[in-house]
Amino acid sequence: MRSNHFNLSVRQKMLMSNRSESDAPDTTDPRKRHNYKNVAIIGGGLAGLSTAHHLLEKTKLDQGALRVTIFDKAPVGMGGASSVAGGLVHPFSPRGKLVHMGNEAMASSSHLIDAACLEEPSCVLRKQLYRLALTDQQASDLKN
Repeated sequence: MRSNHFNLSVRQKMLMSNRSESDAPDTTDPRKRHNYKNVAIIGGGLAGLSTAHHLLEKTKLDQGALRVTIFDKAPVGMGGASSVAGGLVHPFSPRGKLVHMGNEAMASSSHLIDAACLEEPSCVLRKQLYRLALTDQQASDLKN
């Protein structure tokens, strides 16, 4: 399993907490490393990245220090279930009905998308939902 290590304990934490470099703890001294909490996340898909994001966001508010390491056999966001969805995010079932907690999931997804776009402004977002019907039955189901 490959480790996609994100050393977010110094640089990212400074950015997130608006501290200057002179305020950053010296992590080269083993005696001063005990202030950091190390977190390992298995899986670099949407769930793993969301977990890392929320942990770092919470840590920022608490003024703590956190080092997150994401372990995944594929590059971040490129394996497992997250790669299958093709970036499709919506609150509907295959038949077009609103799923339980669908609106809440969309609000949470929007928060994560906004955060991602701040870091990577080249994100491409679409507001339309297109579904391809492969059979007459699917076409009928999607119309209803």
